[in-house]
Amino acid sequence: MTGHDLLSQLDRLSTLVETTEMRIVATVALVVLSLVATVGVQRLRDRLTNDFEASPIADLLVSLTIVTTFVGVGAASVGLWGQAEQTDAVLNQYLPGQRLVPQLTVTIVIVAVTHVISRFLSHVFEDFLGGRAAITDHQREVSYRVVQVVVWTVAFVVVFGVWQINPSGLLVGAGFAGIVIGMAARQTLSGILAGFVLMFSRPFKIGDWVVINDQEGTVTDISIVNTRIRTFNGEYVMLPNDEVTGSTITNRSRKGRLRIDIEVGVDYDTDVERAVAVAEEAVEAVEPVIAVPPPSVVAKRFDDSAVVLGVRFWIEDPSAKRKWRAQTAVVGSLHEAFDREDITIPFPQRTMSSRDANAEEPPAQRQTEPRPATDGSGDEPEATGDGA
Repeated sequence: MTGHDLLSQLDRLSTLVETTEMRIVATVALVVLSLVATVGVQRLRDRLTNDFEASPIADLLVSLTIVTTFVGVGAASVGLWGQAEQTDAVLNQYLPGQRLVPQLTVTIVIVAVTHVISRFLSHVFEDFLGGRAAITDHQREVSYRVVQVVVWTVAFVVVFGVWQINPSGLLVGAGFAGIVIGMAARQTLSGILAGFVLMFSRPFKIGDWVVINDQEGTVTDISIVNTRIRTFNGEYVMLPNDEVTGSTITNRSRKGRLRIDIEVGVDYDTDVERAVAVAEEAVEAVEPVIAVPPPSVVAKRFDDSAVVLGVRFWIEDPSAKRKWRAQTAVVGSLHEAFDREDITIPFPQRTMSSRDANAEEPPAQRQTEPRPATDGSGDEPEATGDGA
């Protein structure tokens, strides 16, 4: 059947309904029918997904049914009002030499099929890559977006071929536009490239406890442009990916365990070796502390009022809450153990002293004064020690 025959068949629908009122009613009925069909097919898709776990296939059938329904309703509405040939004539007037109705039909079909393929690939990536521990959610999302861009690019190339459009001019224009956009949005493009770097280097994943640029918190989202962190104060911080890749990243969750260091002082009269042994036993008794690597206690330095001991221990599945809980438990256990063993944890203190009031003061410096001559002989006067 040629395009002209198809248009003639569509215009025959107008002879079935002659009055304007009936055409309005028929058009409204077609629209309502299409909406009801869409809702019914979506509910059928949900039931198939829950019963048979056939989400990709069900979504494929639903998309095809919806697209076919709306295309059919649109064509029927145009034919119902007898406007198929007039529409074709108007389009031929502005776009001469083109077989508009077949080309439009093919274009709609291509776009619809591309949309269906894109949705189908989304389910494929989610079902087949979502359960693999080696692939993060961020990597799966970026991979899907790249494949989606490729699929739509191929579809537009096919549409250009249908409309006999030479894409060389568009490519040249796109090249100049790319240069202008690249200069105007170089920071955004830099963030996008940094997003790909983060995807392949994988310094952290969603849920990790990280420190980036003095911002410490849990990673909540990693997009192609920025990374979002929720701090322990409940604030959400958004960091550009180019800034993240250029910063020092500390991932406290990377190995699944975290070492915590605290310090405690003991009195100078205390046996240090005994205090170390008591501290190790106290730390080992705390539940969040893991046995391997074992906790350790070392004498670190002499402080003003105490010998400072460094206590080191490890916890699993580190998070801010687990860290503070473990640290609080260890401090309490050390305090109880030292109190039980009569080991003093000193507070800052000073020893005061004063001078004795009865102490002999240093002798005064002797001075010499001239004594006047008594005989006028001109002899030098004698020096006396008392100045008399």
